[in-house]
Amino acid sequence: MPSDPSSMIGMVAGESASLAIGAYLFNSLLTFNQDLDLAGELAESWQVADDKKTITFKLKPGLQWADGKPLTSADVLFTWQLIIDEKTHSPYASDYQLVTKAEAPDARTFIVHYAQPFAPALESWAHLQVLPKHKLSGQDIHTTSFAQKPLGSHYYQLKEWRHGEYLKLERNPKSVLGPANIDNVIERIIPDPAAQFLELMADNIDSMTLDPITYARIIPSRPALQAKLNQYKELGNSYTYLGFNLKRKPFDDVR
Repeated sequence: MPSDPSSMIGMVAGESASLAIGAYLFNSLLTFNQDLDLAGELAESWQVADDKKTITFKLKPGLQWADGKPLTSADVLFTWQLIIDEKTHSPYASDYQLVTKAEAPDARTFIVHYAQPFAPALESWAHLQVLPKHKLSGQDIHTTSFAQKPLGSHYYQLKEWRHGEYLKLERNPKSVLGPANIDNVIERIIPDPAAQFLELMADNIDSMTLDPITYARIIPSRPALQAKLNQYKELGNSYTYLGFNLKRKPFDDVR
């Protein structure tokens, strides 16, 4: 990865490195499967009311944090409250601005109410990385040591972090999705894509991401390189930036 995460709490930091590492550590209520259909992660099931303004999630039984403490709907409620808190300044707070009320009536039930039907509602709960209330309650989210020494529920836990060099993740035996197939993952910090590529060629790293332009410039003209590497292409399901020149017609008309 090109830089250190600024925090292990991705939904507070908002930058890609934090979110990428957070995806190893934390789970969401929902996720997207290989067909881009919503599937349960922490949630066993969910139901949308007829008026499309209330969603009821039922959590899977026996969920645990890596320290063995129960993961319950109270953690989901706590995370939502944290993200929408103005003092948190989360860039994702707007995803939940139409939520009028959220409640956790029992350990496995989380209910959220909207002011009006909101098309991306379910998707937003697939992005909310649930945090442990018992570790973060009463702490300043911007200064807590949890941001450097997190506790999660997903496949991996942070074992070692050498800033500017690498992050080492080890398998979490209490993962809510079952143990990972790989014992350890090491994310090296290499800011320069050219340096990343040289490390890949020297067998010092196992994978890297090439943007389409770099790929077209380097790979097709090197058949030996193509034979050495396993290459995977995928379409992104998001955009990075769309800009409009407001000095040109028709964008100069504020109507």
